[in-house]
Amino acid sequence: MLHDYFKARGLRDKVKLRYNYPVNHVHATANVARWAKPLFDEAGIEYETFFNVKEVDPAKRIVYSEEGSEVQYDLLIAIPPHRGMQVIEENKLGDAGWIPTDRFKLTMEGRDNVYVIGDAGNVPVSKTGSVAHCEAELVADYCRHAGRASIEGWPFYVAFAMFRPAALSQGLAGRVRDGTAANANAAQNAAAVRPLAETAWAFAKRAGATG
Repeated sequence: MLHDYFKARGLRDKVKLRYNYPVNHVHATANVARWAKPLFDEAGIEYETFFNVKEVDPAKRIVYSEEGSEVQYDLLIAIPPHRGMQVIEENKLGDAGWIPTDRFKLTMEGRDNVYVIGDAGNVPVSKTGSVAHCEAELVADYCRHAGRASIEGWPFYVAFAMFRPAALSQGLAGRVRDGTAANANAAQNAAAVRPLAETAWAFAKRAGATG
């Protein structure tokens, strides 16, 4: 994306792009790594694997890795360590915010009628949208082969999943109102409160909620 952005503005030859990744390939998925590496080379994007961030010195603009290397930067775009969800831990659904999940069936341990996908489960795979999409297809295939026409209580789980981002957006809306929101897109994101809440409530009513 940055490569295309600077190239379209005639600035690509004035910008050095560097990509660091924590494992020994440019992506954890082998097929993606094989596809991406030649593209990086063609686009002139430098990369370093086995680079696990240890420390960032903003004054010196240097990133230090656990492996002992360091990188000077002008603009740092970093992904923080992925963490489990507080709501899962608070409701004692799993330790450290992850729901214990059967890695073969993607069901919650001890519950055959509850499926866990995406960043909710403790399955040791990447917590990305693409993985969640593949997991959803796996659950659908499993249900079809198991003779399950639907997942019991599905509207309840969808409502729960939708109310959470609605609540987060409401908090963001409060910061926009008070003038304390730091994100430039805060007002736009805060506008999602009503559609998220209305969708959640529609599913909640399908699950039997009244009021």
